Amino acid sequence: MARLFLDENMSKWLIPSLASLDHDVTSVDREQQKGISDAILLRDAVRQGRVFITHNSGHFELLHEAWRAWSAEWNVADIARHAGILVLRPTQEIDAVTLAEVIDRLLRDFQRIDNRLIRWNIREYWHEVT
Repeated sequence: MARLFLDENMSKWLIPSLASLDHDVTSVDREQQKGISDAILLRDAVRQGRVFITHNSGHFELLHEAWRAWSAEWNVADIARHAGILVLRPTQEIDAVTLAEVIDRLLRDFQRIDNRLIRWNIREYWHEVT
């Protein structure tokens, strides 16, 4: 289904739950990139064609905004695209299986998430950050 890259702040228990839903999942831990800058992590996710999933809204909203602004400035917006960024607000209210189902539903509901940043929390569901 989708190729996903989990940030180091995401639960390692989410990987098998997403894999059981037929997603190709890797993570900062699996790629041995702990402590690497967020910009490099996003670059590597782009190179692998993976949607980046994180709890870190501040850094990735800034990276997404910069990505879109600079690719437009450099006239490469049509070719310099990331596979998407999903920002999930941390919650103790749902388990990894349920969270994987939430992610899977988003990936099915949205036709395309490339070059988009979509934020989720348990109360508001999903909304795109523009």
